[in-house]
Parts: sequence; C-alpha cells; structure tokens
Amino acid sequence: MRRFLLISVLAAISLSAGSKELPFRSGENINFTLKYKWGAVNTSVGEANIFLDSLNFGGKPAYQAQLTARSASFFDILYKIREHFHGWFTADERLVPLKYIRETLEGDYSAYNHYIYDWSSRKIHAEVSSNGEDPRKLDIPLKDDICDLPRMLYRFRQLEPEKMTIGQKVPIIFVIDDEIYDVEVTYLGDEKLKVRHLGYIQSHHFNCTVVSGVIFDGKTRLEFWLSADKNKLPLAMMAPLKFGRIWAWINSAKNTKYPVKFSANG
Repeated sequence: MRRFLLISVLAAISLSAGSKELPFRSGENINFTLKYKWGAVNTSVGEANIFLDSLNFGGKPAYQAQLTARSASFFDILYKIREHFHGWFTADERLVPLKYIRETLEGDYSAYNHYIYDWSSRKIHAEVSSNGEDPRKLDIPLKDDICDLPRMLYRFRQLEPEKMTIGQKVPIIFVIDDEIYDVEVTYLGDEKLKVRHLGYIQSHHFNCTVVSGVIFDGKTRLEFWLSADKNKLPLAMMAPLKFGRIWAWINSAKNTKYPVKFSANG
C-alpha cells in the first residue's frame, strides 16, 4: 500500500508522554519549508503548516490540530502534493484521541480516512478509501496511547529528552488507513542546529524507523530535531528517499507557549 510523502517525513514526530505541563497552547502556528536534495539539486518544493486550536468536543474542552502541506506550483507538474489532516484530542496531558480526518493527494494517488475513537467499545470506527474508491467501513482495535499523525506531533513533544540516555529507544503505536504499525524512535543526543534565516538553536536529535512502501525500503531511518527548550518545537526533519532526500525546515513559529530564541553565532 502506498505511503504518501508527508506521513513519511513527519511520522517521526510521535510518542508517549513525559511531563504533565503541556509545552504548547491553543493558537500555536508553525510553518515549514519542504526541500528536496539529490546530488547537485537542492531546491524548495513546497511548504507545510501545523496549527493548534481549542474547542468543545462533546461538551468537553479539546484541541483540534490541523496539518497541511502543498507542493509549489512548479513542482506540481512533476509531483503534486496536497495533504490535509485534522485531529481532535482532549485538552489535557493525556491528549486522548477523539476524531481524525485525512485527505491526501500525492501524484496520482489519493486517500481518505475518517476515524471516530470509541473508547467504550475499544474500537476505531473508520471509513477509508484510496484512489477514488467508495469508502469502506470497518472497526480497528483501539490500543492505549495510539497515535494518528496530528496527535503524534504533539504527543512526542511531551517527552523529556533531557532525562533520556543516548541510544534509548521508545515505541510508538501508529494508525493509518486500515492498519496499525509499531514504530521505534531512538534518542541520539543534543546538538546545536543551524536553521537558515533564523540562526542557531540547541536541539534534541532523534531517528525513527519508517514503514516500507513506494518511497522507502523499510530500512530507512528518519532523522528529526526538537528544540531543547520548554517548547520542544519541531525544527527539522530529514528522510532519505530512494532517490535523494526530503527535508522540512522550520521557517516561523507564532504564538508559542514560551519564547523561542535563536542565536546569530554557533
């Protein structure tokens, strides 16, 4: 089954909770530049955005996370990307998943997911389809701390890398389409990261196993960096492809819970 580009790049951002104080707040808005590198080719090919909002879900406080990505117009000719993810989860330290919608267009591939998390029956009531097929209705087993992509982005930021040892591994339960995957993240240590146009910032460095598919061979390990501050912001992600590499670099972060400080010197 095909795996689309954005999930492959961002699936690294997930995991079990650490601290109880959330490192993000409603209104946080993060933008990324997507870049492709292969040999002498090193060019921007699109952009991605992550936005967190608050609302009432079933009469209770909740978050809605929106993740979007699109290729630049010149790149649409080669490989058009339009990704939309919406995830609803409780507005507390557990971030219990409530609902999820995915709409994907990548090249000639399209996909749709709609999940309702039914914790009373321990099932995900799902509708899934691909390439214009009529949606299939099915139930997926609901495991504790399961992550769809939007929830992953915030769940991982609850880790406390400063209390982890280099080489320490953490398991992730990831659901997409009609399947559940076990993924493993490894903490690689801290380093000062240079972000173009923003400057230098101390970061936590990780890598992650990925699911095999059209783009990946199943042996690839993604790399990603989180800010080593209270925000735990996703700063950069890199995925080796069968041909070249795809990077996502942060270019702005608005309404963060804590100030973000980049320095001019390394």
